[in-house]
Amino acid sequence: MKKVFSVWFFSLFLSFTNAEAKQLSHFTSGLWTGGAYGNDSTGQFTSCIASASYRNDIVMYVLVSGNFDWELGFSSSNWNMEIGERIQLKYRFDNGRWNAATAQVIVNNQVRLPMPADGYIVTRFRRSRTLEIAAGDQKYFFDLSGTSKLLPVLVSCVERNLESQQARSAPATQKGQQGTSGRGDEFFNDAELTLEATRVLSNFLLAANLSEAALVDHKQIQSNISLMHAAAVGPSSMSFALVMPKIEEARTDEFMAIWLRDFSSKCGGKFISGIAQDSISASASKEGFAACQNSDGSADHVQYVLTPRQGNGYYLIGLLSKTTPGNSEAAQKPVTDKLLRDAAYRATR
Repeated sequence: MKKVFSVWFFSLFLSFTNAEAKQLSHFTSGLWTGGAYGNDSTGQFTSCIASASYRNDIVMYVLVSGNFDWELGFSSSNWNMEIGERIQLKYRFDNGRWNAATAQVIVNNQVRLPMPADGYIVTRFRRSRTLEIAAGDQKYFFDLSGTSKLLPVLVSCVERNLESQQARSAPATQKGQQGTSGRGDEFFNDAELTLEATRVLSNFLLAANLSEAALVDHKQIQSNISLMHAAAVGPSSMSFALVMPKIEEARTDEFMAIWLRDFSSKCGGKFISGIAQDSISASASKEGFAACQNSDGSADHVQYVLTPRQGNGYYLIGLLSKTTPGNSEAAQKPVTDKLLRDAAYRATR
């Protein structure tokens, strides 16, 4: 199994980077065998992958990348397909509703199937008993025993390797300054929600033209926005995203009050905030701002939107920027309110 797994990952890794793959660590989770992998030349971490064997000589793989995207892979020595071919298929969990998808052939007997960060799909994958895939007149059935624990293990694998990589590359003066967020709460460390929020935040960065921002580990999230599932740091701002599943609109004001109270409690000076109902556009339910005027003349500014989540709940997406005394350029918002609202809407659709 380990040999088959390594050969498949090597092929998948090559399809993205044209470089050799190197195994960084190894783990097991129930019937699943997995590991962390990186670039063999640079040692740069790329993904965590786990695999399990099924009847009919089919191996199934689950991959979570360093950007917290996730996908499935399948291989069989009985398959012979054209490399690069795209296969239209559908899949469902426990005989539920069908979901359309497109798989890609990476070598003649292996396909990869990128999966959405949609919380519904992630939850179904973890909690369902079976996965059924239909491609043309062919149908495949997979037992999902152990997936309830597998995704958190993979997400933890990614976070651990990203943290280790950042620790190795950080200057000595910065080591020891990490890990101060102290989030701790189970909700904010939920693997499913972290995966979903990271994918949404990645889409937001692209839509808002914040291409220089880079995703960071939980422990690097600034303390005044620590109640978040994902964050990214850019030259002039920090972007963040939070998933609020199964929350009714009537309760969003209550949640926002808790979040703003947490932000204000960490303000060392004057704190102000405001929120406006968006009655014109469907792209956001609410949008608002918060600011902390520090004693040294600097200020922390937050602009955010609350936008509906498909199915149920909401996303909180925003940016934190800092104004320093005498720096008028820093006082400008990283993005306009309209761009923030529109980018958040596109990122969640």
